[in-house]
Amino acid sequence: MEYLWLSLVFLTGACVGSFLNVCIYRIPRGKSVVFPPSYCPSCANTLRFVDLIPLISYLALNRKCRYCGCKISPRYPTVELVTGLLFVLAVTKYGLTLAALRAVVLFSLLIPAALIDLKYKIIPDKLNLAGVILGIPLIVESKEVFFSGVTGFLAGGGLLLLIAVVSRGGMGGGDRDIDASAWDEEKERRRTLRPVPGPGGHSRSAGGGQADLLVCGASWVLGKRGYNDISNNFIAHKKPLLM
Repeated sequence: MEYLWLSLVFLTGACVGSFLNVCIYRIPRGKSVVFPPSYCPSCANTLRFVDLIPLISYLALNRKCRYCGCKISPRYPTVELVTGLLFVLAVTKYGLTLAALRAVVLFSLLIPAALIDLKYKIIPDKLNLAGVILGIPLIVESKEVFFSGVTGFLAGGGLLLLIAVVSRGGMGGGDRDIDASAWDEEKERRRTLRPVPGPGGHSRSAGGGQADLLVCGASWVLGKRGYNDISNNFIAHKKPLLM
């Protein structure tokens, strides 16, 4: 029975990952993530349900569009697979609890933020706003959770904002925003690159922000010890985790 539940959790995560692919493609281009329905970026043909089954459609179509034969980026199944596995990780650690829900919401924000940051060097403000809107109801479970969340918000965002203002550098605006919206007091990481102003509606990352995002997400699930191990390894190599 446990494996059945985990399979359902993985399937749910993969479906969420499919939606995250839409967000990753459309949000930087200023397009709606709801309308129009999913379509091929190459030939603009609307995709049917059988073309959108997570992981399976990619393999069944031999990695090509059904209509124009254009190759499908491996990013699509990768995001679906990783999201599904992260959902399973969260439920395995926390069970079917609010803590697991907070974890999967955080992952669902970090994944598109990291990949958009990786390609465009921006973190859209829509993702930061979504983090605030979705996060607030999830930290009212108890006074301890609420004050921990508020403390993390102020430490993760406020302190880094102060560093950026005082030093006139230190991080990109997008990295600062996502640190605050993730509400994790153990995410205080220093940057050495000068921030670059971003276009309207986005926060510009100073570079390498996707690595910090994944470190934040991993530490949120693994706890303080896991965070320290990942953080020390990151500092020792002095390079982004996804580059």
